[in-house]
Amino acid sequence: MTYKDPICGMTVEDSSPHRLEVDGRQIYFCSDECKKKYLETQGSTDRKLKDPVCGMDVTIASPHHFAYENTTFYFCCAGCRDTFAADPGKFADVESHDHAEHH
Repeated sequence: MTYKDPICGMTVEDSSPHRLEVDGRQIYFCSDECKKKYLETQGSTDRKLKDPVCGMDVTIASPHHFAYENTTFYFCCAGCRDTFAADPGKFADVESHDHAEHH
């Protein structure tokens, strides 16, 4: 399976040794340098994200998440996650990383 490096945007295979587990989920990187940059800039579970359905502040520590187009979106509750899952294209702007973390 392939993923998108959240720092440089390169396509990364799931066999990459440059990975990071955050709350039980794997994030893949093309290099150790991108992994370090991620940790410096956005690796904290306290980083504020936006629920793409309701706009509430959430963090990657939220148990409510949904993967769409190699991007994990985080939600304030199961209801927002389910609304998103029913029509991801309506809410997902994968070019905007304010509300998503890549896997």
